[in-house]
Amino acid sequence: MPSWYWEEKQDCNKALFKYMLNQDADDVFKKLQVSSNKIWKMVAEADIVPGRTAAQMKTKFDASLATFKQLYKFRNFTGHGADADDYDWDNEEAVTTHLKNLLKAGNDIAGLSAKVCRLWMKEGWYDLFNNWYHDNPCVAHEVVRSLAGKISNYNPNSDPIKWPPSDDDVQITDGLKTPQHRGSAKKEKPTPRLPTPSSSLLTSRTSSGRKGRLSGNNESLSGLLQYSKTKAEVDEHVMKLREDDMQTKAQKEAYGDAKEVLKNCFNFDDDTVEYAKKIVQCYFQHAAEAL
Repeated sequence: MPSWYWEEKQDCNKALFKYMLNQDADDVFKKLQVSSNKIWKMVAEADIVPGRTAAQMKTKFDASLATFKQLYKFRNFTGHGADADDYDWDNEEAVTTHLKNLLKAGNDIAGLSAKVCRLWMKEGWYDLFNNWYHDNPCVAHEVVRSLAGKISNYNPNSDPIKWPPSDDDVQITDGLKTPQHRGSAKKEKPTPRLPTPSSSLLTSRTSSGRKGRLSGNNESLSGLLQYSKTKAEVDEHVMKLREDDMQTKAQKEAYGDAKEVLKNCFNFDDDTVEYAKKIVQCYFQHAAEAL
């Protein structure tokens, strides 16, 4: 089967994508991280794309998933909700310019071209992948958006936030209030009458007492805010470690499959062998950067 088979037979691409991205796509993705070879053997037995082996379909889908990740970065970078929705995908020069801007921002989109972007949008493959993977942290990662794009749907006019808050906006919870003693209070014996202090001294003591209580309440509130912030940072760090671990496993598995392709390169077309070489090269490059 010629190497241009996938490119010319777009129906074969669509058939493979629809099979892998059906209603069980999330479950299939999880299984791919654990028993990839078993899943692709089942796909081959289903004869989704006649004439293609399990290894060839796996290589094609992995390459397509990598293309989607890059195209997702591109869409996110150009706004994704602002100018991206009305983007002129027929303007190859404009698409190429945005690709260059994304590269300058430090994003890895090697191999993504204006032709590929336009093909994915035209055939509806981007929407097909995006419907299942846009909220998967292992696939779609946030990138720095360009200034041309809309960052969020927040409207400051409809929901204004005042910071720092005024005294009327801050509500001290019962747990932060000074505890009040309950029960019957014992009557105190009258104390000898002392000379009345000056009004300035009395005012000073009263003022300092109020400041002390307010200071204590503010410190307690500040402590709670700091705790919440620290917990959020820890949770985010743990999530990042989990994502990195899953990504590392996927890279190792892809590297192992690529080695098998190169060992038996005479059984694969030129595009598959070339893609396997890129996987091995990227694997060693990431390993060198980690040292």
